[in-house]
Amino acid sequence: MIPRDHNKNAVSDTKSLSGGERSYSTVAFLISLWSCVDHPFYFLDEYDVFTDEVNREYMTRLLIDEGRKRPLRQYSFLTPQDMALMSEDFIKILRLGEPERG
Repeated sequence: MIPRDHNKNAVSDTKSLSGGERSYSTVAFLISLWSCVDHPFYFLDEYDVFTDEVNREYMTRLLIDEGRKRPLRQYSFLTPQDMALMSEDFIKILRLGEPERG
């Protein structure tokens, strides 16, 4: 059975996904890859720019849970979005100051 109204291209082609669906798929794929490799540092840039607030929060929780499972690794996530997270010992949020425009 092929989902999405029997349209083969909708399943096999990422062009049919919305920006948020692509972002979620990318994060899920990266988490699965990260479980197969052992490096001390992992970086992810702007993983949430095309998502709505609900999916952005869900993806962020997935990434935080991944970091919680592997405390000897360092994860860095760069985003232009507001990071309203609960304070925890292993989470550090660094914010750049507003740019000076003149």
